[in-house]
Amino acid sequence: MKETLTPLLLATQGGVGLRIKVYDRTICFVNCHLAAHLEAVNRKNADYDHIYRNMVFSRSTSTLNYASAGVSTAVNMMKTSNTTTTLNTEETKPDLAEVDMAIFFGDFNYRLFGISYDEARDFVSQRCFDWLREKDQLRAEMKAGKVFQGMREAIIRFPPTYKFERHRPGLAGTVLR
Repeated sequence: MKETLTPLLLATQGGVGLRIKVYDRTICFVNCHLAAHLEAVNRKNADYDHIYRNMVFSRSTSTLNYASAGVSTAVNMMKTSNTTTTLNTEETKPDLAEVDMAIFFGDFNYRLFGISYDEARDFVSQRCFDWLREKDQLRAEMKAGKVFQGMREAIIRFPPTYKFERHRPGLAGTVLR
C-alpha cells in the first residue's frame, strides 16, 4: 500500500491582538511573529504591514468598557491575496488605526547588519548597546518609514538574544551545548 501525504500549509508568522477600552481610551496589545533571517527584511516589513492592515476585532455592542481579540496570520494573507475582497480595504481604516495606543511586542526577527558575530560579541561584552542599535535592522527600517510608522521603540538595555554557536559564548554570554 502506498501512502500519500497531503501538503499542509502551516503559518508561523502573524499576530494576535487584544483591544481594550479603559474609560475613554482604546489600547491595543499586538503580539507578532515576523519572518526570520537577516536577508528577509522586506518580508518582515510585509508581515507587519499585513498585520496592521488586516487585524480585525469584534465590535462591541456595549458603550461600556470592553475588550476584544483579533488575529492576522500569513494564512489569511495567502487566502486573501487571490481574492477581490480583503478584510480592510483602502476605503476603510484598519482597526489598529482607530486605537489611541498600540503596543507591539513579540519576535520581530530583525537582526544586526554590517557587523560580524565576533564584533557583535565584543560590543556586547563591553555593553556598547548604543553602537549596536545603530546596526539594528528594525531601527533602520523605522527611520526609513518602512515599518511601524509613527511609533517609537523603547530604549533597549539588554544584549541581543539571538545567534548562538555551539560551544562558544553567545551574544548574551550563554553557551549552547
